[in-house]
Amino acid sequence: MSQQQQTQSLLRFGKYLLPQQIMFWNKQHSYAILPLVQITPGHIILVPKKQIKSFKDLSTQELFDISLQIKFLTKYIETYFHASSSTVYMHNNDNKEEGQIEQFFVHIIPRKAGDFEINDEIYLKISEFEQQFDIKYQSYFSPGKINQSILDQYQDDAQKLSQYLSKQYKDEYIQ
Repeated sequence: MSQQQQTQSLLRFGKYLLPQQIMFWNKQHSYAILPLVQITPGHIILVPKKQIKSFKDLSTQELFDISLQIKFLTKYIETYFHASSSTVYMHNNDNKEEGQIEQFFVHIIPRKAGDFEINDEIYLKISEFEQQFDIKYQSYFSPGKINQSILDQYQDDAQKLSQYLSKQYKDEYIQ
């Protein structure tokens, strides 16, 4: 595969270039990926296709698309992972803190009763996400250093989730 083909098959997520195999949902203005760091089983990330740093930078069309995807994905991720609720957390990069992923994105984190000893611990996990993401990225997917067995597992998980969600989408929206 040529360097150009490899670059075309990568997803930009802030400064990171991620293999497309971790993407399981792709719509007009957004896509969803399996994160390198899962806060709970089923944790996913929804990303606008346009590189923006803040929620307020979304166009009306992007806002509409992302809102619909949050609603749909939250509902069916909860079902797929047998969760009772979800935490939906929007990540803005307005203040350019060191180490932040310079990209607006949305965490959708399925929840179950007792998944954290203290419920607010989830916010500590979210605050640690970017540092942990960078560590995993360097280990798994940094340029020239792809861990193929990890990539294969992500691809398998993404395909299963994509098939499930595609069926749900068809049943709910295409009658």
